[in-house]
Amino acid sequence: MDECTCTATQQKAGMGGPSPALDLNGRQYGALQAEPVADQAGFYQAKPNGILLLGIDREPFAFVVTDERQGQFFVSCFKHGSDIRYMFSTTSADEQRLGIAGISVASEAELVRSLVNQLTSGTTRTDTREATITMACSDEDFAEREFAQVAVSESGKPDFACKHCGWLQSSTAAGAAELIAHGTWHSEEGRAEFAAKAAKYA
Repeated sequence: MDECTCTATQQKAGMGGPSPALDLNGRQYGALQAEPVADQAGFYQAKPNGILLLGIDREPFAFVVTDERQGQFFVSCFKHGSDIRYMFSTTSADEQRLGIAGISVASEAELVRSLVNQLTSGTTRTDTREATITMACSDEDFAEREFAQVAVSESGKPDFACKHCGWLQSSTAAGAAELIAHGTWHSEEGRAEFAAKAAKYA
């Protein structure tokens, strides 16, 4: 197989404190009880089944559904009197605000898991959208796919998903084994499919 032509850019996120700031596509959200810092996009409040996102004015505008049984995705929300009303999806304006416009369902779920990891680990992760990879191979299975970074493996290597179908690939052909062993996958079927294709070029 011809070597894959891979190009990528990465942007590192900062580190949080006892109540970590969440990095969402380069936008910083601080804990609701914390004082805002310069260039902060808003606040967050952890809930039993998700994460409430609020603007810098502390008005809620989006909710991150983190329960795997329900699916992992974003929805828009708004304050109505003393309550919060939740929509079934995100509005176009909120998708732009969150930086998730046009991403696949698989990529959205990976982004949600990244936020959960930030909360549980107490640190922020590598930004999940400021990275792209283009792979050009002789095999039709790989031909001219365009990938976006969706996660970081435990070893620190970036994982990428096809922007059209969500199919995962590592940053280099040589990193395939590492990705299979340590990568973040949205399904075991996806891991098995990648392993079968990668084995053809071992």
